[in-house]
Amino acid sequence: MDPSQQIACLSPTDHLYMQSVHHADRNQSNNNCCKMLMKEKCGVELVQLLVACAQAIATGEVSAARQLVGRLSHLLSSRGSSMERVATYFTEALAECVGMKISDNNQNYSSPSPSPNPPGGFGDYPTAEESWVAYQVFYASCPYLIVTHFTANQAILEAFEGEGMVHVVDLDIKQGLQWPSLIQALSLRNGGPPQLRITGVAGAAPDFPSMMATRTRLLEFADMFNVPLEFTIITENMEDLQPWMMGVRDQEILAVNCVSSLHQLIDHPRRPLQSFLRMIHALEPSVVTVVEQDANHHQGFFPRFVGALHYYSSMFDSLAASLSSSLAEREIVERLLLGKEIFNIVGCEGDQRVERHQTVDQWMRYMTEAGFQLYPLSPHSILQAKFLLSMYPVSKFSIVNDEGYLSVGWQDNPLYAVSCWC
Repeated sequence: MDPSQQIACLSPTDHLYMQSVHHADRNQSNNNCCKMLMKEKCGVELVQLLVACAQAIATGEVSAARQLVGRLSHLLSSRGSSMERVATYFTEALAECVGMKISDNNQNYSSPSPSPNPPGGFGDYPTAEESWVAYQVFYASCPYLIVTHFTANQAILEAFEGEGMVHVVDLDIKQGLQWPSLIQALSLRNGGPPQLRITGVAGAAPDFPSMMATRTRLLEFADMFNVPLEFTIITENMEDLQPWMMGVRDQEILAVNCVSSLHQLIDHPRRPLQSFLRMIHALEPSVVTVVEQDANHHQGFFPRFVGALHYYSSMFDSLAASLSSSLAEREIVERLLLGKEIFNIVGCEGDQRVERHQTVDQWMRYMTEAGFQLYPLSPHSILQAKFLLSMYPVSKFSIVNDEGYLSVGWQDNPLYAVSCWC
């Protein structure tokens, strides 16, 4: 029996039931549309208020800015939509600019806050363990770091081809998540693995238990794959590094890895970026890998604010899509990583502002001016990056390979970029 005959055979009661279901579905659809329109309207209003507040701060209209912060507070929710959540962190930073502080319920304000650099607005500075968990979640949930790390590692692997003594200097070792894949790749090399040294810069006040745990993990991993590894930690800030600290030896091939670290030296009062890059160039590394957030957060207050709002809106959207069923993990990353960056970019000035991200085009100028030449990414690197991206269940991530660099983004908005130099 065809569908028209089935419908013709329905009883009047069946027809009434189907009509009621149809109306219920239509009403539900209308309700969903209304909710979406309300969310969109709220999002537009939030953006308008945020931009107006930033404009008022840029032109010195502090009283108007404070009133706008007050209006924003009644629309915010750190657990609402992506736009509401990102607006919460930007409002916290704007409040700092005008000497206000949003309380935990995002509605009440205290007198001007004396602290010039709170941690992003929600609680105290994270412990080493909290930062470790947040970084791990971000690393695993979004492809930005994994794709750029693997691309950097491929360039390092190619530079080490056929060499017996190789040395990686990592300017920000963190938990060493980048290096197990390189160790494994070296173990598979024809003729056997080389002698590998990894020197990690951990800062002047590292969390020593965490550093020792990183060291132990890497040594055990290398032992499992029969790769002879020597691991050294440098307990100095990057701006205080001197060539002798890195212990470069004769006959070894050197790679310098710079992941989300160099931007902190832009306009540094004691060690400007160009001075540091020239020092690295003098070490004659076979390859220098640079991974940075692909954004312009180093300009005047208002354009910096607008650029950051666009950038972190995309970042929050991608994180929400990747962690749609893990709200607690998403909140950890937003609060302890992204929220801190937003606060520093918008709420801090002078030496306190260290998150001075630049676009990949600007990084290519910096590196060229310091004497480096572009190290082209191999076809294998590009194929590997695309394969890694295809493994993520969310389809809106994107890759762009252009002019010797590779960027990873969200809906064609570039967010992280990797380039290699020699």
